[in-house]
Amino acid sequence: MRVRSATAIVAACVLAACQAQEATPAAGPSSGKVSLQAAPYAGEATTGNTPASAPATSAAEDAPLAAIATQFDPARQHFVWVLPPGIHGIGPWDLNAVIKLRGEPKFETTLPLKAEIATAGTRPEYPPGYEIVRLTDAGGWAARTAEIDTVIQNLVAEHGRGHGELEMISQLHVRVDPAYRDRHCAASSTPDIRIYMEEAGQDLISLNHPSISAMIAEVVRQACA
Repeated sequence: MRVRSATAIVAACVLAACQAQEATPAAGPSSGKVSLQAAPYAGEATTGNTPASAPATSAAEDAPLAAIATQFDPARQHFVWVLPPGIHGIGPWDLNAVIKLRGEPKFETTLPLKAEIATAGTRPEYPPGYEIVRLTDAGGWAARTAEIDTVIQNLVAEHGRGHGELEMISQLHVRVDPAYRDRHCAASSTPDIRIYMEEAGQDLISLNHPSISAMIAEVVRQACA
């Protein structure tokens, strides 16, 4: 499982040989369901419809990203950006999906997301005064992932497994209030911007790895320019 967290929120290899076995006909690629949650992409089937466990990632810090990439369900899960006072998120927030074969892009599409401003202070991770941006399905997730599923199936049928990947990328765009430029635009400033995966009734999954933090810092530097 490869996860390109330096430039993306989530990424998942779905054409690669994440498991040695092929899915059984009973499991099927997606059976018309959202492709990124169904066998064989979320773990190959072993017998009947029982999926195998997801493979371990090569780096411990990428484990949450890998799990989200293969199991993300926009009906109950959300990406949440937590922005400090003086920094505001701006659209677009959509996820860009790119299917690559041997490093060459073969198909690109956009999975539309919409941004809602959530109430600060409702969780310890959402401090009062911060801007809480919750990303939800804008209505096209199922259709777009079904389209992606078809492309993946065709590529696997033609080339087999082990040659490609799917990247799902969401860039952060922000603006900095003039009154906060001294705080956030100083060369030594480390913006307190965080990103989580949220699900009702569950603990937040933190995506605040060093590679994501480096990406965020560069976004703020560009906004300050």
